[in-house]
Amino acid sequence: MRSVATFCCSMLVFVLSVGSLAADAPRSPIKNVLFIISDDLRASALRCYGDKFCRTPNIDKLAREGMVFNRAYCQGTVCGPSRTSFMFSRYKGRGTVNLGQHFKANGRYSARVGKIYHMRVPGDIIAGTNGQDIPESWTERFNSQGNEAHTPGDYACLNLNIFTSNLEGRQSTKMPHRMFVSVKYEGDGADQPDHKTATKTIELLRQHGEKPFFIAAGFVRPHYPMVAPNQYFDPYPWQDMIVPDQIEGDEQQAAEGGGPAPAGVAERPVLVQQVAVDHGHPVGARVGCQQGQQGDIIQQGEQGEVDGRVGDSDRGEADDARPMTRPLTRLHQLP
Repeated sequence: MRSVATFCCSMLVFVLSVGSLAADAPRSPIKNVLFIISDDLRASALRCYGDKFCRTPNIDKLAREGMVFNRAYCQGTVCGPSRTSFMFSRYKGRGTVNLGQHFKANGRYSARVGKIYHMRVPGDIIAGTNGQDIPESWTERFNSQGNEAHTPGDYACLNLNIFTSNLEGRQSTKMPHRMFVSVKYEGDGADQPDHKTATKTIELLRQHGEKPFFIAAGFVRPHYPMVAPNQYFDPYPWQDMIVPDQIEGDEQQAAEGGGPAPAGVAERPVLVQQVAVDHGHPVGARVGCQQGQQGDIIQQGEQGEVDGRVGDSDRGEADDARPMTRPLTRLHQLP
C-alpha cells in the first residue's frame, strides 16, 4: 500500500509508533492508528511543554514515549480551517481525499467519535448533531451529546459576575457571554461528552482490534463551557492561582482589528479573583477532567490494539478567548 504524508496542524502534537519511530529500531508498517484531538488546548497548559500548574500525566506519558514537536506552526487561527487542513493535508483549502477516506480506500475501518471536523460548541454538542462533518471520511461515526452549560450544578458566568445553581437564564448556544461560562457539579462525569467519547472509543478499539483501523477520537474540552465534576476543580485551589497582569488599554485590542472589546473584558481582573474563590481554576479543571478520559483510551491502546497514536489539538486559546499560534507536525510512513 502507498504511504501518506499527513500534515497535522496543532498547538501540541506528538507521535507514538511502537517500534517504528525509535532511532535504533527498524521502521515497520503501522497497522492501526488512534487519532486523539483536543479542542482549543494550547501547549502552555501541558507539563510536557513546561507548564507547572495543570496536571497532564497521560499526555505527558505519550510525550515521553513518542516524539514532541516544538517549532512548527499551523496556518489558521480558528477551528474549522485548522481541522480541514489536517484532515485534507493542505495548507489552504480542501483537497479531494481526506485522511479518513485514504484509510478506507486502503482497506481500513475508519471511525469518528466526537468532534473531528468543525462542530459548534456548545450548539452541536447539546443537539447531538454532526456539524460540518464529512460522512465520506468514515465507515461509522458517533456523536457525543452533552448538556454543556445546562448541566445541573454550580454555574458561573464570569464576566457578568453571576454565580447560581438555577438552570434558567444560562448563557449557551449563540449567546454573547457563553465563552465565560463555568459549571462544577457532583458526579463522575459520565454524562459529559468527552466521557462518552472515551467510552465509545474504547468499545471500538476492542471490537476492531483484530483488523487494521483508523479511529479518530475528538474531545470538545478544554473548549468552553468549562464543565467538570467537583473533583477536577479540587486540585486547583484559588490560593494557587496567579492572576495575569492587566495592561492599560489592552482590552481595546481584544477584538480583531482594534474594534470594541467584548463585553466585560475590562472588569476581568476582579472577576477572576471572584471565580477563584467560588470555583477554583476552571481551565485547570477542564484540562484535568479530559486527562482522565484520554488516559483510559491510551491504556486500552497499550493492550495491543494500537501501534500508532497521535495526540493533536485544532488550536490553542488563552483564558481571554483569543487564539494562539499552534505547532504543526507530520505523521509519515503510514501504509
